[in-house]
Amino acid sequence: MMSRFTEKAQAALQRAQQIMFANQHVQLDVEHIFLALLQQRESLPAAIIARLGGDAQAMIRKLESSLSNTRGVAQGRGTATGYITLPANRVLVGSAEEADSRNDDFIGTVHLFLGVVNQQDGVTGRLLAAAGIDRDKVLAVLPDILNDPAYNEAYEQRSTAYAAQPVMKQVITPPELVKPSGYSHGILTTGGRTLYIGGQIATDGEGNLVAPGDVVEQYKQVLKNISAVVREAGGGMTDIVKLTIYVRDRADYKAHLKELGAAHREYFGNYYPATTLVEVPNFFEDGVLVEIEGVAVL
Repeated sequence: MMSRFTEKAQAALQRAQQIMFANQHVQLDVEHIFLALLQQRESLPAAIIARLGGDAQAMIRKLESSLSNTRGVAQGRGTATGYITLPANRVLVGSAEEADSRNDDFIGTVHLFLGVVNQQDGVTGRLLAAAGIDRDKVLAVLPDILNDPAYNEAYEQRSTAYAAQPVMKQVITPPELVKPSGYSHGILTTGGRTLYIGGQIATDGEGNLVAPGDVVEQYKQVLKNISAVVREAGGGMTDIVKLTIYVRDRADYKAHLKELGAAHREYFGNYYPATTLVEVPNFFEDGVLVEIEGVAVL
């Protein structure tokens, strides 16, 4: 089924995972998918909601508030996070059924939205019910939306370029290991493309070393450079699954953990890749205090 999702639908599912990780949730739920669909540029679900008299932006705010106030806690001896809840899985299965019912070969964001609308429980169900939005009303306005020049190209069914399998990630936390803080023990991925990020140091666009002698400012510049590499490849920082951090002075690094943690959250939120820290005697370039390499799955 996964190979049937359009690029835009897959991008929404990847964004849903990013929202899940940013909120430290352990399972992907309907609210993550719905919020990701509404946040997309030229969002077809948002256009449908507006046509039905709803307020998509207000829904976004309420979803964000609800998700930020709900912190996920792993249950029992579970060894992984990032699993899909039963209602979210029903959204995926339902989206395929909606595509089949319309004789559509591929599953787009409109099918995902119909899968969401069919789930009447939880925060999403209450928001849609309050706006008076149900499947029949969505289907009633859908032809007009798809024929509207402002939105007809948003219906990805018209595109023939589709990615392969959407990326799914699971944070692995074995119960017999110490609870990680500021890193993850492991991240299991399926699907996607692999980006190998070469060691980045704190140089600007002209090749000049930034902030000599300041490990925090160098760390910030390194993350900025890494972000540029990932963005150029079409991803985001939460697509990174592995980091190796090389530092010149371990004691100096540990003395600034609070500031370094704040810098990390600026780029990753509360998401932590599998990470290794190594102290090295020297770097190729003089004055370098930190160098970071990584792997991302896009």
